Amino acid sequence: MEPDFNLELEQMIANKHRVHVSEEVRYKILDREDEEFQGLYMEARTISISKKGLILLMKHRVKPEDAMIVELILGAEKRKIKTCCESIGCRKESFNKGYEVEVQFLILKDEDKEYIEHYMKQNSA
Repeated sequence: MEPDFNLELEQMIANKHRVHVSEEVRYKILDREDEEFQGLYMEARTISISKKGLILLMKHRVKPEDAMIVELILGAEKRKIKTCCESIGCRKESFNKGYEVEVQFLILKDEDKEYIEHYMKQNSA
């Protein structure tokens, strides 16, 4: 039986370890043959952020297990965090603005983990 991505996404959003924020993101999908992806960075926005990953609003559909380089721009000081992530779910966004894509961090520096935790504390309501 396949996991219910919609249910998992709703549970993650309801989880207190996730902060709903809209921040700038640039991403590049690795190892894709599609012409539209050809190693270019594309823009997206965060829907939410956690210690383990992000939910992003993207214009393009991605496949499960797509690896990508993600550049986050966080906070008033516009701190840039560059990380390697993997797509673990994708669904059409309900207002037809693109796709909600859940990614988990694969590689993240310790100082970036600490900054994300600090950022989440500042932005939790």
